Amino acid sequence: MDQVWQQIPTLAGVAIGALASYLTSSANERSKWRRDRDLRRSEKQSLAYAEYGSAVKETYQWTMHFAHCRGLPAFGPDMTLEEVSAEMSRVSMIRAVKWETVLLLGSEATISAARRWHESIWQMQHVASSDGLDLDEWMAAREESNDARTAFYDSARADLGVSGETVRRRRRP
Repeated sequence: MDQVWQQIPTLAGVAIGALASYLTSSANERSKWRRDRDLRRSEKQSLAYAEYGSAVKETYQWTMHFAHCRGLPAFGPDMTLEEVSAEMSRVSMIRAVKWETVLLLGSEATISAARRWHESIWQMQHVASSDGLDLDEWMAAREESNDARTAFYDSARADLGVSGETVRRRRRP
C-alpha cells in the first residue's frame, strides 16, 4: 500500500502535464482557426468591395453614356438611347446583386459610403432623364458621385487595413 501512495505524486504530475499539454494545444488550434477565419473573411470582404466598386463604376459609365445621348457634356459611344438604357438596366441588376454581398460583409461605415455612391449615381440618372436638362445640376451630381466614390474607397481601404489614402482624382476645370 505504501508503494501506491508513493506513486501518486508521479501519476498526478503526469496527469497535470497531459492536461496542460491538451489545454495549450487546444488554445493554439483555436487561435489558428480564428486567424484562418479572419483571413478568409478579409479575402471575401476584399473581393466583395472590389466587385461592388467595379459594378458601380460600370453603372456610372453607362449613366455617362445615357447623359451623352441626352445632350449633356459626357462621353459616350455612338449608340441609341434605347441601347444605352438597356445596358443601364443590365448593369444596375449586376450592381444590385453585388450590393447584397457588401451588406453581408461590409462594415457600417463602408455600407453607408457604398449606399451614398450608388444613390449619387441614381441622382445623375434622374438629372440626365429630366425634361429640362440643367447643366449646373448635372455637374453638381457628377461631383457628388465622384466624391462619394472616393469616400467608398477610403472606407473600404480602412476596413481592409490598407494604409494610405485613396489617390484623389484630378478636378476638372
